[in-house]
Amino acid sequence: GGVSQLINFKLLINLIQKLPEVHFYFLGEIYLNKYYSELEDRDRLRVWKKLLTFTNMHYLGKLSETDIPSIVPLFKVGIIPYLSTDVFNSFCNPIKLYEYLAGGLSVVSSPIKQVYELKSKFPVHICTSIEEYISTIISLMSDSDDKNQKYAKNIQVLLERESRENKVWTILKYIRRH
Repeated sequence: GGVSQLINFKLLINLIQKLPEVHFYFLGEIYLNKYYSELEDRDRLRVWKKLLTFTNMHYLGKLSETDIPSIVPLFKVGIIPYLSTDVFNSFCNPIKLYEYLAGGLSVVSSPIKQVYELKSKFPVHICTSIEEYISTIISLMSDSDDKNQKYAKNIQVLLERESRENKVWTILKYIRRH
């Protein structure tokens, strides 16, 4: 993942301001105004820089794919604070969702179709307002660290099904049939 136009920056500012006792860690490349240029990116970049001034906000930079599995388990909750109004977000399949689950985290997300589909079998929570985000994060932060163990088998099956290798084999089987 990274810092891009997919993120609901207004939501992030509210969360970081209203939850000063919770530390927020972000990692990934800063895509704003880098590979493409949207007029709104200047404003998003300004907000991102403002977020970095909060003492409970931490940016770890871009990490390699091999580093992520060792970092994610250090946290308790993974958030996917995407803009619900962005059509792309409505149908995306965020890799961070699987990284969070693989690391044993509970997930708090904006409404995304793919996340909705996992809500009933995994520690995944959909929030549609700042108040829901806050109450869900507070609740999950106070849960015991081993609470998500009951999902381990389902998570393993999901990760195998959604793996790159499995996706490639599915595509190859399709190509061979047609």
